[in-house]
Amino acid sequence: MKIRCSSIHKLMTKPRSGGGLSETAKTMIKQHVIEDAYGHRRDIGNKYTKKGQMLEDEAIRVIGLVTASMPRKHQGRLENEWISGECDLIDDSSIRDTKCSWSIETYPFFQCDADKAVKESGYDWQGRGYMWLYDRPVHHVHYVLLPTPFDLLGEFDDPYMHTELVNLIPLKNRIKTVTIERDKSLEDAIAHNVELARAFQVELMKELGLVGAA
Repeated sequence: MKIRCSSIHKLMTKPRSGGGLSETAKTMIKQHVIEDAYGHRRDIGNKYTKKGQMLEDEAIRVIGLVTASMPRKHQGRLENEWISGECDLIDDSSIRDTKCSWSIETYPFFQCDADKAVKESGYDWQGRGYMWLYDRPVHHVHYVLLPTPFDLLGEFDDPYMHTELVNLIPLKNRIKTVTIERDKSLEDAIAHNVELARAFQVELMKELGLVGAA
């Protein structure tokens, strides 16, 4: 088992007491076992994720304008002995990730809120995985506020709030960036927890009769 970068934060959640894996990590591993054994995949698509997919190219364009950089889309999953992942954007010195906020209410206008959002969502650990895989020293998470496509708006969504009002806000105030620097000691910690996860995975597979008991 190799942990996807998007799931590293679950693996690295601290247990309430003692060492080993947290209950959050164990729940994630159980889901992996069920997926691998029976082909079940959770459907996590919704209008929030769909907005990010639809506006990815536009988000990349405005990030380039505001940061005076030339980020390029990346395709192709990488992996090492413990993790796997595919970053959104890459350049010679960094990894970049775009997060399109659904609305003004969900966009972090202030740096302290953006820093908090990155940690709460686990994007910091995801970035650490990308830096490890792609051998980059820095990872940038860019929160971007763009008008919502009308096709995604529901009955109770105000079109003015999602489009015209958004466009009235200066573009420079509609991108908030959180920068994470590489820490190789944390990569060692990830590798350690992956080994713990693999041992727990074997226990679960034995219980389901998927591998022979020792």
